[in-house]
Amino acid sequence: MQFKHPEILYALFLLLIPIIIHLFQLRRFEKVSFTNVKFLKKIELKTRKSSRLKKLLVLISRLLLFAMLIIAFAQPYLSKTSKNEERHIHIYVDNSLSMQAKGEQGELFKRAIQDIVDATANSSNVTLYTNHNKWPNLNAQDLKNTLLTLDYHPIEKSLNAVMLDIQNSISKQKNIANDVFLISDFQHIPEIKNSLSIDSLATYNFTQLSPSKSTNISIDSMYISNRNNETITLKVVAKNYNSKTRAVPISLYDENVLLGKSTVDLTENKSEEVEFKIPFKKTINGRIQTVDDNLTFDNELYFTINQTDKINVLAIGDATRFLEKVYTSDEYIFKSNKLNQLDYNSLSEQNLIVLNELEEIPAALVDNIFDAVSKGSNLVIIPSVTMNQNSYNRLFTKLNIGSVEANNTIELQITDINFSHPFYESVFEKSIKNFQYPRINSYYSTVLKNKSSLVSFENKIPFIAQIKKPTSTIYWFAGAISSANSNFKNSPLIVPIFYNFGKFSYKIAQPTYTIGKNNEIEIKASLQKDDILEITRNQTSFIPNQQVGNSSVKIIMNDMPLEDGIYTIQNNENNIQNIAFNYDRHESDLRYSDMKDMVAKSANIFHFDTIKGAFTDSNDAHKTRSLWQLFIGASLLFLVFEIVLLKFFKP
Repeated sequence: MQFKHPEILYALFLLLIPIIIHLFQLRRFEKVSFTNVKFLKKIELKTRKSSRLKKLLVLISRLLLFAMLIIAFAQPYLSKTSKNEERHIHIYVDNSLSMQAKGEQGELFKRAIQDIVDATANSSNVTLYTNHNKWPNLNAQDLKNTLLTLDYHPIEKSLNAVMLDIQNSISKQKNIANDVFLISDFQHIPEIKNSLSIDSLATYNFTQLSPSKSTNISIDSMYISNRNNETITLKVVAKNYNSKTRAVPISLYDENVLLGKSTVDLTENKSEEVEFKIPFKKTINGRIQTVDDNLTFDNELYFTINQTDKINVLAIGDATRFLEKVYTSDEYIFKSNKLNQLDYNSLSEQNLIVLNELEEIPAALVDNIFDAVSKGSNLVIIPSVTMNQNSYNRLFTKLNIGSVEANNTIELQITDINFSHPFYESVFEKSIKNFQYPRINSYYSTVLKNKSSLVSFENKIPFIAQIKKPTSTIYWFAGAISSANSNFKNSPLIVPIFYNFGKFSYKIAQPTYTIGKNNEIEIKASLQKDDILEITRNQTSFIPNQQVGNSSVKIIMNDMPLEDGIYTIQNNENNIQNIAFNYDRHESDLRYSDMKDMVAKSANIFHFDTIKGAFTDSNDAHKTRSLWQLFIGASLLFLVFEIVLLKFFKP
């Protein structure tokens, strides 16, 4: 038995006063003498004994009467718990995308919401937690209204972070019994094993919801595997999680127009790639789609291919008029500068830089070219017949591509075209045998790193070598192509080669971004003083963090947007380009942790399979049976007993 107001029980000490009075017998009897008292003494003895018994019974009844009243005012009750504290309920409900999986009564998350509403119909003082927000001190009606407005949130919150948030709230409360309900599917989270911090300040109830089946088919990712002047090749990665091997249809759409459809046989717990080809020079707002009923958030993947901007080409050197015929104004923005007229600040804005037979490369130009190449500019190096070899080697060393060894004054024919190289895809319909070979009078031997040959001399030494770098591509001509040294400019090869130099220098913008990641996107745009970029989709719009440069803007996003799809970047309602966002696929794998194994056993930790069971057990633990009515009834009985005793007990 416990008491809501145990301090009132101190009043029981007051019952010592009538006991003390009774023991000291403050009232004294007077003796009266009679002549013959033989029979009176017998009567006196009997009367005195009866009177003492009556007084003792009256004393006991009154003591019990007041004791029952005092105990009743202390409000006794029976409870399984030993604390006499106000109760606060903390509820975390997982609204991550994996909770879309279907249980016996529908989607896990939606069923959980209804079960929580039913279980908390008479609750008050509730704090609700989700992956994106917290609502403190809700009553039953407010809790219901809040729960019914909840939806899935694409950015998952770790269980450790949830626990820390709850424990911070508990630490601010005193003399309150805290019951914590953690409701989730507890998707595979090996990192929390033996590291989940659980204190003894609250009772923790883990309710693990399980889907009817843990199978899933996912469009995992896509990437551009190849491109030429006409087409872009997309590779789509589809994954099978725990499902039996089956044929899965995959469709490619440009908005609502079907561009292609394929079927892939997905083996259980394996991934396969599907290839699609799309036009290169066309803006595409793409959507890749499959069909899977269990988990739907990863059935679609959005991507964008924006219309090709004009390509910036800068030629540095003399005699660059032949390049003007290749880089025409309909596709390129071509500029030609002599070395002494060069604006070094413009280098970082170029897609392609052509060093056309410079005799010497100044140190300042070396540094600026290195910065431009590091940021993604492609580079073509055509040496001069009389070049300063040391200055070229400074550039080679800075770019970490090798070195120039020696000048060889020997005439060679340019005979071998590497037709199988991706550089020539869509250039030649077939290999050419009877080709009028161009010649060269002198060339430089080199030692190059990670090179591949586009065109070679008759002695198999590369005439044009391609060197791939992480952010760009560098092309090296083994010799000068001026008319004094070679007739290569008169060859039919010069147009497709330089044209492809330009085309392959255009960097296709990243086709897709992941919601919740730290996304940094470089946008080509020149903003006025008070202009800002805005991202919109249907009725949704937001302004991201942005850093404004001279000719570009870097926008930074990590917690926006919250819905997958294709968004438009706008400046003063003028569309600049489209970008695609997709949900993170790490929740596609429907493997789950066993929370009984993950969380150490403790007296304040309980595990349940149903929300109803968790709340019923917790409510039973806090259920109290009030006893004050019984003690009031007992006091009335003792009062009646005293009245009857005084009225009918005659000594």
